[in-house]
Amino acid sequence: MSSKQAISIENVSKSYNIYAAPHDRLKQMVLPRLRQALGLQSVNYFKAFQALESISFEVARGEAVGIVGRNGSGKSTLLQIICGTLSPSTGQVVKNGRTAALLELGAGFNPEFTGRDNAALNAAILGLSPEEIEALMPKIEAFADVGEFFDRSMLTYSSGMYVRVAFAVQALIEPEILIVDEALAVGDAEFQAKCYDHIRKLKAAGTSILFVSHDIGAVRQLCDRAIWIDAGRVRMSGSIYTVTSEYTRRLFDGEKSGDLPAPDDNALSVLDGSSATSSGGCSEADHDDDASPAPLNHWGSHLGTVKRVYTSNGRGDRTRSFQDRDTIKISIDLDLPDDIPRETLAVAFSVKNLAGLDLIVGSTWNRDRPSFAGVGRNVTVHFSFENVLNANDYLIAVGVEDRFNPTPAYYEHIEGIAYIRIDMSDNHHGLVTPVIDTILDLGFVRRR
Repeated sequence: MSSKQAISIENVSKSYNIYAAPHDRLKQMVLPRLRQALGLQSVNYFKAFQALESISFEVARGEAVGIVGRNGSGKSTLLQIICGTLSPSTGQVVKNGRTAALLELGAGFNPEFTGRDNAALNAAILGLSPEEIEALMPKIEAFADVGEFFDRSMLTYSSGMYVRVAFAVQALIEPEILIVDEALAVGDAEFQAKCYDHIRKLKAAGTSILFVSHDIGAVRQLCDRAIWIDAGRVRMSGSIYTVTSEYTRRLFDGEKSGDLPAPDDNALSVLDGSSATSSGGCSEADHDDDASPAPLNHWGSHLGTVKRVYTSNGRGDRTRSFQDRDTIKISIDLDLPDDIPRETLAVAFSVKNLAGLDLIVGSTWNRDRPSFAGVGRNVTVHFSFENVLNANDYLIAVGVEDRFNPTPAYYEHIEGIAYIRIDMSDNHHGLVTPVIDTILDLGFVRRR
């Protein structure tokens, strides 16, 4: 294993023997040997279940890797093997550095103990000395922020309080490897924000991170690349945006876990932190060019419904470059097949940063909800809004949807069909720059 690698997983597989009834275990222990002694063909009294199959990847020092996949795909089993709480059937895992893991809620806690006692016990298991634990305990107590419950039995804790104490212990020991499996989902918004901020600080300090979550936005914000696990196998690995987009596409297509056709290479392009220009984005030379770049992702049941997407300003000039407070107009030319029901039709757009985070989202299904009833094949949908985005390059995604059910079905969805650039006359901080009124009140009255 290279000294530059924090984790190395080589051909890891995990299988289980599933017995239909308890007495089949006894049969399996005795009868195969007896049949072998009698010269008869061996018979198994179980069904083999392959939870993981030939998983291999590496995590570099200081790298954050997101793992995505459906429930039951093998993500948690993989993390337990990496942490050492499960043994692989074949293959090996090599780790280089102190590892902290937040897996199942409250795993390793004794509910009869207080939060303080459990924190001390967990810190000792992770290798801290009594002196280090004593020095660290005030920080753990402050981060967990459960008040007087810190010195009460954890039998009295809510699920959110469990995860507060668990995360505080695992994160504040400053691990070299941090593994998180969906545990933060039970925390309240304030605590989740504090946890994500601390994870970002650990990453900046060089901690290697394995992060499992169904929150694709969180994965995109925290991780450098992604691995998609499906039915116990690595289905896709690489660029964070490309992998999560393809995973989301297959999820919306209703594809069953274990169906493993190769991803469509023509529908994918890698966006590894490069500029918009090198990824199909806008350059100074092509601001007025209506030609659409190759999309990052493209799926749906009626491909070709979206004919063209172009942007213009409030004066009606076709452009991909906008200034502070400019009107941004996104126009979508559609060719609607006759078999698309107009009553439940919706057209939507999203402006994303280059990491794939939705910043501005609009849909005809919201607010005024214009009707498509009686509309023929050719129609153009225009969205317009005042620019509040900060200076940067952004990509545009569009979708044509059937909203008959609460979860939309996509006739067509295209990510990266167009790019825009925002240029600012003044320097601003943050993702957006809303108009902010500032009032200086010099006549306040001090209240007792």
